[in-house]
Amino acid sequence: MATEGAVRKLLEEIKYRRKFPPRETVKVIRNELAARGLGSSGALVEAVSTAYVEAVEGVLEEFTDAVIAKATALGISGDEILRRVIAEAQQEIFDLGRGVLLDEFGGARDYGNMAIGILDSKRGPVWEHLERKLELRRLDETKTVIEKEREQKFGILLSPGQAARDFDVWLPRQRSGETRSRSSSSTLIASKP
Repeated sequence: MATEGAVRKLLEEIKYRRKFPPRETVKVIRNELAARGLGSSGALVEAVSTAYVEAVEGVLEEFTDAVIAKATALGISGDEILRRVIAEAQQEIFDLGRGVLLDEFGGARDYGNMAIGILDSKRGPVWEHLERKLELRRLDETKTVIEKEREQKFGILLSPGQAARDFDVWLPRQRSGETRSRSSSSTLIASKP
């Protein structure tokens, strides 16, 4: 199972922060509907199921964002492993939500089946959303090629404006490796006769 170690801790922390499963929210929904005389109705099933769907989506959204952002630190190398980690988390969170929903409507079997039907109907759309997030991540990682400005008269040389932009890009790269380049250049100068 890919959701072990640090990934497991991350998932558990997100579930805790998001108060998953949303028992407190469900309690408020039940009390509000009971006050209106709808304590055991289809409206209750719909409202409770919607609370679970929103909670599941929130946990998975935050988990996916965190795993994408911290993939290297979590030891996730490659898109296939990343996809598997997210898929396992999705399966686990939906299954947990499904089990708790069945417990919520334990005495009313029909309501329980309706509730898990509503939750299960969101598995596909949620996974498609997470897939799109992964796909967009890949697009963000691809480097865009910036077309360079050419000299107008001959069209073969870079213009002075492009040379300045290239220098602005080149300079920070050189500064990051400044000590290495200085030591090698001083060696070259010292060795010349």
